[in-house]
Amino acid sequence: VIPLPDGAAWLGAVLADGSSRARAPVVAVIGGSGGAGASTLAAALAQQGAARGGGAALVDVDPLGGGIDLLLGAERAGGWRWPRLSSAEGHLGDLRGYLPVVDEVSVVSMARGPALDLAREPLAAIVTSLRAWHSLVVLDPGRALVPAAREAVRLSSRQFLVVQAGVRGVAAARQALAGYDLREVEVVLRRVRGGLPPGLVAEALDLPVVAELPTEPGLTGAAERGDPPSRAVRRGYRRALDRLLDRLLGSDDA
Repeated sequence: VIPLPDGAAWLGAVLADGSSRARAPVVAVIGGSGGAGASTLAAALAQQGAARGGGAALVDVDPLGGGIDLLLGAERAGGWRWPRLSSAEGHLGDLRGYLPVVDEVSVVSMARGPALDLAREPLAAIVTSLRAWHSLVVLDPGRALVPAAREAVRLSSRQFLVVQAGVRGVAAARQALAGYDLREVEVVLRRVRGGLPPGLVAEALDLPVVAELPTEPGLTGAAERGDPPSRAVRRGYRRALDRLLDRLLGSDDA
């Protein structure tokens, strides 16, 4: 239900979704617990997706995350952040010339400063625009459960839940599932030393495990240096990214 007149901008974004331009898949990457690596996976997935052609977009919806542009080393890159975009509404054109771009990934990031109460209407308008001009859109809702984060999940066509393969990680993931009311989400398992096997995690959550992320010790240092995550990961992590992208982009091998 979209109430009018307050929901006019949201209605415009919904109607614009029926335009004739091709529409990219939208995936929300959600952390099952704090420190699960959801933001890192979201950024790496966008980078790897952009490398396949057509560009990708990465949208930061976490008001408490400090800005996902830091993770990509783009904090000094020119371009608009959410404070400049928070009044967007209705049908928008191509935003690529206004946003920071890293490795062919258009980034919509939170800014560092006063907290921004992001409404769902501008988020819907921005995502609708990005879908028309990119081959993949990746959303990072964060774990704050604010209205915009819930809207990000609603706007996504697929959801990946990043779960640490331990007892506490699985318990936290169950809370995230309830908090976001996730029903058809797919689990991406992050391996931990001495952790639970994938089958047991899948049984505990009653969800499929579609990929496993190996331990990547270089990611922490890369984040501190501002090196984009896809440049710091090894072959095993890249293979996991490719499996996820095959699911998203409809590869015959998926």
